Amino acid sequence: MDKFQVCAVDEACCTDCNFCREVVICPGPQTCIGCGACVAGCPNEARALVADKQPRVQVTITVDGQPFAVPERVTLKRALEGLGYTFGIAPGKGDLAAPCCTGGCWSCAVLADGQAVRACVHPVSDGMIVQTALPPGQPPLRIVHGPQPHTVGGKATPWDLKARGRYVEVAIWTAG
Repeated sequence: MDKFQVCAVDEACCTDCNFCREVVICPGPQTCIGCGACVAGCPNEARALVADKQPRVQVTITVDGQPFAVPERVTLKRALEGLGYTFGIAPGKGDLAAPCCTGGCWSCAVLADGQAVRACVHPVSDGMIVQTALPPGQPPLRIVHGPQPHTVGGKATPWDLKARGRYVEVAIWTAG
């Protein structure tokens, strides 16, 4: 793992809408793990992933009973990829699945310290114990937002009704 990324904010585009703080689970700019969820979700395209050349300390995680050294400030997904695990865009297309890579679908769920977490947005921590297979009977987890106004509109909503910053409809969103 030699190429790391972190989020950079274009202050000229940022409107302080707080999406990155209230909707995306983000550890913050000083401890960014480079997951990119805030980049994908920013309604004003004010965020981008950029190269991070700062050195990373190695931390120890235990995966399925085996200890490994991985870089700090990376997602659990990135650490697992560095250990040889593959992630597909659908179940059965890799060792684990991560179709959305933003934490919404929960398809990348693993157990970290006994809790189900989304590997694509969860940071590694020193001493973390990871189990890649969820236990039998683990209930599926989903994210549900709403009802809330949004500016997207449904399929075939005329573009002139989709003016920036103007709500078109109210919806309840679910992921996964």
